Parts: sequence; C-alpha cells; structure tokens
Amino acid sequence: MANALSLPVENRGHLVEPPIVDSLAWDEQRRAWVVSFVPEERVSRRQKELVVIPAASADAQRIRLRMQRLESLLGTRIERLFHSGDGNFTFHTRDGHPIELASPHGQIDLSLKAYVELTDIAMTAQIYFESSRLVHAA
Repeated sequence: MANALSLPVENRGHLVEPPIVDSLAWDEQRRAWVVSFVPEERVSRRQKELVVIPAASADAQRIRLRMQRLESLLGTRIERLFHSGDGNFTFHTRDGHPIELASPHGQIDLSLKAYVELTDIAMTAQIYFESSRLVHAA
C-alpha cells in the first residue's frame, strides 16, 4: 500500500488548476525528460499534451532541480510520477514503493511544498510546449 501525504481540501473543486503534470519520467536513451501535461485552455484545447525536453536545455535543468527538491521533501529517489486525479499525485520510487500525495488528512505543509514543485514543472513543460510550437511555426 502507498504512503499518503495530504493536500488541503478547501475549495475542493479547484484543488489543481492547469497546467498540471500528468506524468513525468526521465528517458535515459533520449537523455530527456518526457512530460505529459494538462495545458491551460489558452495554450491548447487538447486534454493533454506531450513534450520531450532534452537534458542540455535550461528547461530540463529546471525540472531536474525541482525533482531534486521533491526527492528531498519525500526523502527518497523518484523514478517517475503520475497525476492520479484531483489533488492526488503518485510518485514511483527507486525502491518500488509508491508514495501518494493525496487528501484529506496528513502533512499539509509537506503537501503544499510538493505541490509548488509540481506546479513549476507543469508550467515549465507548458512553456517549452509553447516555445516549440512558435519555433515550428516560424
């Protein structure tokens, strides 16, 4: 069974606003972060978008730093993560034990700090997506 961390339940209908990380993993063969995310409606009308962010880019470095902060908060190495709906995220650790960031009970301070990192990763992926579209359109 997964360990659970909580997010606050106030304003439950708006617990997680786009952009939202849907999934994130490091692809060693590509040497890139692979990020699926739910975009803001102004960015894309599609339910989800996917970006592959090369390791050499500033965006990949930002994601790496945010992942290191998440690992520090959770006290374990994270292999990949998934959005599990509403305010719930599942982190798959190197040792095979999933950790859930869920509501309604638990360590709110830790959950909020993790949510800040996840929000920044999602925004980084969305900006990369928008930038890539502009480059391809030119």
